[in-house]
Amino acid sequence: KIIPKVIGWSAVWMMLLLLATLLTVVIVVRTDWGHRRILALALPAIQEQLAGHLKIGAVAGDLTHGLVLRDVEIDDVEHQPAVRIETLTAHYDLFALAHHTIDLTELKAEGAWVHARALRDGTLNLARLIKPSEPPSSPSAYQVRLGRVWVDLEARYQTLHGLLHLEGHATIAGGKVDA
Repeated sequence: KIIPKVIGWSAVWMMLLLLATLLTVVIVVRTDWGHRRILALALPAIQEQLAGHLKIGAVAGDLTHGLVLRDVEIDDVEHQPAVRIETLTAHYDLFALAHHTIDLTELKAEGAWVHARALRDGTLNLARLIKPSEPPSSPSAYQVRLGRVWVDLEARYQTLHGLLHLEGHATIAGGKVDA
C-alpha cells in the first residue's frame, strides 16, 4: 500500500519540478539577461551562414509570441555596410511548428537601409551576403508562411537613391512560392 503512494507522490513532484523548470525558462527568456544569452547563442550560428558580418545591438520581446531585434547591421564581404535595420519585429506562432509550419504572422522592418553596390569582382554585394551552399536533395518538410510583411526602406545603388514602402504576404512550401 505504501509503494503506490510513494510512486504517486514521486510522479506529482516530478510533474511540479518539470512545470517549475518550464515556467522559469519562460520567465528568464523575457528578461534582459535572457535576451543577451539568446543573442550570444544565436549570433554565432547565424554568422556561420553569412559571408558578411552581422551585428545585432539588442533583442527584446517575449520570445514566445514575438521577437524584436534592434540595430541590425550586415556588412558585405568587402566589409562595407550593406544592410541596416533600426527595428526588426517578428510575430510568430510557435504551435505551428508542430504542424511543420514556420508561421511568421507579421514581419516588420522599420528604418531599413540597403546599399547595393558592385564588388571588386563585379558581382552585386547583396547577392554574396549569404555563403553559398549545396542545394537540398529534397524539398524541406517545413512550410513557411509569411502573414503581413511591412518594410520601410531606403535603397541605394551607386548614384540611384529611393525610398520604398513594401507590404505583402507569402507561403513557401515544397520549393514553391505563393505570394
